[in-house]
Amino acid sequence: MDATDGDGSFEVWLAEALQAELDVKPSRESSVINVSFTSADPKFSAALANAFVQSYLDTTLDLRVDPAKQYSSFFDSRQKELREALEKAQARLSKYQQDHGIIANDERYDVETARLNELSSQLVAVQAITAESSSRAAQARSSATLGDVINNPVVQGLRSDLSRAEAKFKEMSVRMGEAHPAVIEAKANISELRARIAEESRRVTGSVSTDNNINQSREGQLRSELAAQRARVQQMKAQRDEAMVLQRDVESAQRAYDAVAARLTQSSLESQTKLTNTALLAAATPPSRPASPNLMLNSLLGVFVGFMFAIAFALLRELRDRRLRSVHDAVQVLGLPVLGHLPGPMKKPLLGRQRLVMPQQVMARLPRVRRQEAAAAAAGERS
Repeated sequence: MDATDGDGSFEVWLAEALQAELDVKPSRESSVINVSFTSADPKFSAALANAFVQSYLDTTLDLRVDPAKQYSSFFDSRQKELREALEKAQARLSKYQQDHGIIANDERYDVETARLNELSSQLVAVQAITAESSSRAAQARSSATLGDVINNPVVQGLRSDLSRAEAKFKEMSVRMGEAHPAVIEAKANISELRARIAEESRRVTGSVSTDNNINQSREGQLRSELAAQRARVQQMKAQRDEAMVLQRDVESAQRAYDAVAARLTQSSLESQTKLTNTALLAAATPPSRPASPNLMLNSLLGVFVGFMFAIAFALLRELRDRRLRSVHDAVQVLGLPVLGHLPGPMKKPLLGRQRLVMPQQVMARLPRVRRQEAAAAAAGERS
């Protein structure tokens, strides 16, 4: 109260009072710090030095642990938010897969793509067959010398029978005449063979047209299947792209959650640590003898300072005392010549006793300079 007039706090005043006696010296070539405290009590000095060091260690630990605790709290709340975002993204992906029946999206997409390629190959093959059958059908409609008709074994057999029948008819006509019943019968047989050849040719031609119609129908069916398969693949591709977007959202949320979880674990471990990069090398112990005062040094300093003060006092005393102690002082102060001076008595021993003896010469000679000055002064008075 007397020192601060009641202002401030007792803790601040006490800390300032203790810090006034605290000495902290960092080392120039290392990270070692020497802490010392000065007081009249050696045990109190050691206790205060150790207390300051321990407070420094605790403060260093707090400066490291407190931010870790704040980070741990922040990452904890952030982890909860990211967990909710991850669960929502996973739920959206699962719902989309369930709605579209997607189990193994990539595998199904590959199967459907292979099916599309297969249908495309089949369509190309059928188109080639259809083109050929169409050409054959057109040729069958415009000509009777179609290769299928000519190469048909039934038609070939009938043509062979017809050739033999015609040869036999010609022979019989020449030999028997056209009115002969055998010739008429042979002629009827030739007509029947020709009718059978025509019928078989129509049947073969009709089979070519039928094959052409079948091929065209197959081609149309393949076209429809190909278009449907292409639409299915495109739909699956769109679903696959959308599912991949949802999957990337899930993966991104998962990565963010994992990163925050790792930082949370690290911050939690740092907030619980009790170790710092600062350690106590040696605790302070009460000293065996006081660091001050140094009697020998203080005595020498006292003698030296006293001697200097004595010399200064003598000089000051001499400067303040204006008594005349010599002829030169009298001439300098008064500015007049000195005619003589009376010396002081001298002490001489006489039979073991001291006695005062006056000097015989009392008058003194004037210096030449003083004589000249006196003569000049006398001349001035006469004039």
